Amino acid sequence: MHWTLVWSLVVTAVCLSLVAGLPSGAAERRCGPDPDASSVQGRALCPFFLSNVTVFDNVELLEATLDPLCPKNAWCGPEGKKRKCTPVWSVMRRDGFNDEEVPVAFVCASPPR
Repeated sequence: MHWTLVWSLVVTAVCLSLVAGLPSGAAERRCGPDPDASSVQGRALCPFFLSNVTVFDNVELLEATLDPLCPKNAWCGPEGKKRKCTPVWSVMRRDGFNDEEVPVAFVCASPPR
């Protein structure tokens, strides 16, 4: 039950972030990514920050600013720009005896050079 609550909070947070996001074209005009940066944050279409957010006394979630048009591993950004939707945060989902890592936060970033 506890993990179900946490999972539903994560999904809710991701959906709210997606609704509040800007289209990639608007983000491209306002942001200047550095394709040579070593970190995903530097290569991202727009700068983003990861921060812990306390939901309850003993539950913390990691919050990220997301690109609303970034499905997993899709190409993104304006035409002619080779960028990929890169996962920046994942959650662990337990399936029976197995743990599965599920990426939930993506940003549009240049691939590492």
